[in-house]
Amino acid sequence: MTIAPWRVVLLEDDDQTRGFFEACVAQHPSLRLAGSFATLGAALAWFSRESADVLLTDLSLPDGHGLALIGMAVIGPALL
Repeated sequence: MTIAPWRVVLLEDDDQTRGFFEACVAQHPSLRLAGSFATLGAALAWFSRESADVLLTDLSLPDGHGLALIGMAVIGPALL
């Protein structure tokens, strides 16, 4: 039985840090990068139509707080 890789989403406004996490995910056979974003707005838009198994988020972002994305990822866009 083959287990599907976990879909990972990254939200980090620092390009170097985001690149580091992207490389880490790419090197792990049980993970697949489903999305990588520099802004809260872009990540919120993505989560309004998609989902992920793992979310790595910066909390302090230029356009908001990462907790908003955690809320959407956990309870869904219709309830926020």
